Amino acid sequence: MKLPEWLDNLIFNELKVQYCPRNSDMTNIDDGKAKTLNYLGTYFPRSYAESYCIFSEYFKSNNSDFADKIKQLREDSGQLQRKVAAALDIDAGLYSKIERGERPAKREQVIALASILHTDEKELLTLWLADQIKEITESEKDIAEDAMEFVKMK
Repeated sequence: MKLPEWLDNLIFNELKVQYCPRNSDMTNIDDGKAKTLNYLGTYFPRSYAESYCIFSEYFKSNNSDFADKIKQLREDSGQLQRKVAAALDIDAGLYSKIERGERPAKREQVIALASILHTDEKELLTLWLADQIKEITESEKDIAEDAMEFVKMK
C-alpha cells in the first residue's frame, strides 16, 4: 500500500518527520512537538492512517510562526504566561491559546507584545499577518498564489 503523495509530503516534507529507532518504546507522547515528530516518524510506517488521524489536529493548531516566536521570546526572557497575560490585560488561558496558535492575537496585542517581550514590532506584526494570510489561503491553495500576485500589482 502506497501512502498518498499529499500525505507523504505533509508528513515528511512539511512536518520534517524523521524515523528514530530509539523512540520505539516511547509511550508518553505529550513531550512537545519535537518528540512528537520523532514518535510520528517512528510509528508512521506501521499505520499511516491511524497516526495521521491522531496527529492532524495537533499539528494544525501548532503551525503558527507567530505563536512559536512569542513563546520563544517569553521563555528566553524568563517571563511567565500569567505575567504576560496580565500586561496584555487578558486572562492567562486566553494568552496560552494565543501562544499555542489556537487563537489569533489582535493587532494591538501584537504591538503590546513587542514591547513586553523586548523585540522588533515590525517582525512580530509580519509574522502575525503572515499567519493570518496562511490561514485564509490554506483552503484555496489553487488560487492563493494568483491572488497574492494580484495584490502585489496594486
